[in-house]
Amino acid sequence: MDEIGLFAGTRGRQVAGRFTLIPARAFDYGTTEQRETWRGLVSTMEASLRLHRHRPGTLTGLDEYLTRKSNGEWAGGSVGATPRRLAVVGAGLLWCGCAQAA
Repeated sequence: MDEIGLFAGTRGRQVAGRFTLIPARAFDYGTTEQRETWRGLVSTMEASLRLHRHRPGTLTGLDEYLTRKSNGEWAGGSVGATPRRLAVVGAGLLWCGCAQAA
């Protein structure tokens, strides 16, 4: 990643010098421990969202759906963007009755 696209060439090296690249991979969801880790991440990010009339635990209750929808990837541009997208998707599912919250 650090030698292609945004970080290519002279200008790219200047840009790259201002950041630290942190390699990350998708969260696994196969074992109980992996599901608990994902659920904890969803819960933590849900707690940081400021949503009107939001019932705590709503998104955490949709953790299985959210991991499928996101492919277990939390950062898709910015760390904050994905939780907001998941919140919108989760809220939409609850609104239409397509999913049940915990």
